[in-house]
Amino acid sequence: MILLVTVLALSIPGQSAQSIECANSLDRRTEFHSTADGLKIALQVRAADDHSKESHLCMTDYSLVITRPDGTSTERELESIDDAWGRSSKFWIDGFASQGRWLIATIAEGGGENPTLQIVVYSLQSDKADIFQVPRQFITQLSSSCQESLRAIGITRLVDPVIGFRKGACDHPARAWRLRQGPLVNGVQKPSLPILLPDDPVIEPVEPGDTLSAP
Repeated sequence: MILLVTVLALSIPGQSAQSIECANSLDRRTEFHSTADGLKIALQVRAADDHSKESHLCMTDYSLVITRPDGTSTERELESIDDAWGRSSKFWIDGFASQGRWLIATIAEGGGENPTLQIVVYSLQSDKADIFQVPRQFITQLSSSCQESLRAIGITRLVDPVIGFRKGACDHPARAWRLRQGPLVNGVQKPSLPILLPDDPVIEPVEPGDTLSAP
């Protein structure tokens, strides 16, 4: 059963984001976030030339590094993005929801006219990962400060992520949107549909959990 609360203000805990410019042989990860039962998780990226002839694009491969209480560790592959060389990449773990059953993380790449923002919803029970891509046209209609402050703030009863702005971080009214997963077309996941929620929406908030630099 998911415990839901009313979000009275979109005051979002600060996340420790990692940032790179895509280039060959880069390896970076966030701090580890731990659950109450001792599971530790970090979000990792490996960047490299995609080695396609005459393209010189850069590939970023994202995965979760999961360390169990007994010390054993695994990697859970999430997403690969092949795009322009030198593009910016920011990524972070937002936290946990539903008493540690779901992990929420964010991947943001590019900028200007070509930003991408993806919200990862990962089940610690089933190992299932859903990635919700915020539509580019939704992001580009926002000011740069609002783009920077857009965050995952919770989940709904259907475990759809909810996005909103950090309190006071931009000139946009404090609003929240539920991301409804887009259709799968010929094996390609289409962008999600942001659905504006009413004022003071009832959602389950994301809790950051404890952080540490190494498991």
